[in-house]
Amino acid sequence: MKKLSLALLILATTVKVSAQNDLKYNVVTTAVPILLVSPDSRAGAMGDVGVASTPDANSSAWNPAKLAFLENKKASMALSYTPWMSKLVPDIDLAYVNYTKALSDRQGISASLRYFSLGEINFTDEQGNSMGTFNPYEFYFDVAYALKLSDHWSAGTALRWIFSDIAQGQVVQGLQTKPGQSGAADLGFYYQGDYKNIKGGRRQAFSAGIAMTNLGAKIAYSESGNADFLPTNLRLGGGYHLEIDDYNKLSVYLDINRLLVPTPPLLGTNGEIIAGID
Repeated sequence: MKKLSLALLILATTVKVSAQNDLKYNVVTTAVPILLVSPDSRAGAMGDVGVASTPDANSSAWNPAKLAFLENKKASMALSYTPWMSKLVPDIDLAYVNYTKALSDRQGISASLRYFSLGEINFTDEQGNSMGTFNPYEFYFDVAYALKLSDHWSAGTALRWIFSDIAQGQVVQGLQTKPGQSGAADLGFYYQGDYKNIKGGRRQAFSAGIAMTNLGAKIAYSESGNADFLPTNLRLGGGYHLEIDDYNKLSVYLDINRLLVPTPPLLGTNGEIIAGID
């Protein structure tokens, strides 16, 4: 069981604070940062690369454009479960289920659901008095579509509904909280080259991808007017694929990520802006 401090850490993304203004630096924070965490085991095991990796049932989580190059033309489902930060807290987890289908040789679709549970949290007030035990959670529902633009290029998009109930209707810093809701979209492009013969009887190919994810409106957890950015992200990557023989292949990937969220202004002790723009 965890204390309210964990919830307040997450809620800090929705409240502008200036506790360390004397240090003259700011931390860029967003709401629902779990959207940047790998939901599937394959990408997680490869260091969270996926924008240019070979298409699979989880492609829409990284680059929806890859759905147009699915080799398996039958409908498929993927299910993942991730105990998150289990060495620190035992009951935080991320569950993910995805349905994928190739509509033709040039089109693919998918639908997925992510559920993030923060486990049991004992909420306390400013005096340390217990306010009860709650189970904050978030979930995200996606639909995606991709179309081949040519034999080697494709484009894809995904639409996302976000629901985040991390304060369970409690009063935090004098504000009545509510579940945060928002909509977002992903846009991606993918390149898949043909395999070509090289020395030694082997073949090689290259792939590349670019995706902008979580493009959407800010999310608010109260009626105060304060709202926070979604974790809008630009992901650019490439892949090199080497066929060693008929049964073995080696792939090397590189992803570069850029969080497209502005740095918050630096505030003085009275809440005035001393650096940056609000």
